Amino acid sequence: MFNPCSIAFVVAKDQAQSGQSLPFPIQSIIKKDATYFRDQNNLLNPVVYHWSVGTKKCEEAKLDKEYYLCKGNSVCLDLPEQWGYRCECQQGFRGNPYLHDCQDIDECAEANNTPGAKKLCKEPAVCVNTIGGYKCSCPPGYNGGSGTFEDPCIPPDGKKNDLPLIFKIIGGNFSLFICLF
Repeated sequence: MFNPCSIAFVVAKDQAQSGQSLPFPIQSIIKKDATYFRDQNNLLNPVVYHWSVGTKKCEEAKLDKEYYLCKGNSVCLDLPEQWGYRCECQQGFRGNPYLHDCQDIDECAEANNTPGAKKLCKEPAVCVNTIGGYKCSCPPGYNGGSGTFEDPCIPPDGKKNDLPLIFKIIGGNFSLFICLF
């Protein structure tokens, strides 16, 4: 079978017909020869794939255990205005939900080992990884609080001061330095 095409590219059917909303007119690409496409800079056009699995919605697809593709720790998503479904890892999990179960993310390790990452727990609380999430834990002897920034650990003396309060008063011939703990 003979195919006269030397170049192929993906474009949405409605965009190809109208030529609207593309960063270039379709005809300008169609008229180019193969040498134009050898330059990688000429191939930097956006592509969006709208795809789905099968033609069944989640509820019906789940009934067919042999062909249902969403693996463990994932959710099935019905697609509006489109047949079929997609799979997505649940929050707190990561991976490819079509090939194997999504794996738990260790949010604590990521926050501690990523430069510039926001801390998850307010010191002296420690971050404890849980399946699909994390929790903050106050050290023994603390009288409450969850260890979060909104609800910090309450020290044994009951004071919620974050840092010691230090005043420095400077006057004419004297200087007074007061530290309150």
